[in-house]
Amino acid sequence: MRLRSSVCLCVLLLVASAVLGAQNKEAPPNPEPDIRYKVDVLIVVGHPDDDIEVAIAIAARRLLAERGVAARVVSVPCLDRFMAQTAELRQAVVGDAPVKVAVEAGIRQGWDAVIGTDGAFVGMSSFGASAPYQELYRHFGITPEKVAEAALAKLGKS
Repeated sequence: MRLRSSVCLCVLLLVASAVLGAQNKEAPPNPEPDIRYKVDVLIVVGHPDDDIEVAIAIAARRLLAERGVAARVVSVPCLDRFMAQTAELRQAVVGDAPVKVAVEAGIRQGWDAVIGTDGAFVGMSSFGASAPYQELYRHFGITPEKVAEAALAKLGKS
């Protein structure tokens, strides 16, 4: 399992209690207090302080909402700590959305434990590129549109 940072100070917001490893970032309105409500798509990002990836995921959620697809965004800034939780806790966070998409300006390594081997990954496929981040994100397709396209393709709605 890879290390997400040298110090993993992570928080999980799960039904009003702080618990370890992931955080619900944005979700469609839900009258129920439980974050495991039914959505079509789960979008997962790393790096809690990386406003870029979180913003991309939230913008993708909004694009999906425009197409009538319910999605929620969860930040998993400390994959190691999250994976150290019980299977029940991880399932409560991940939920049972039929489509799961991970977004990271990195490679897929480690994300299959959260999104499954059939989940979609929007990120890099290699290392070594150097340019302003905006150019790299476009080059590797790390954009709200590509995240929404990946989710819609997995739903068979592209």
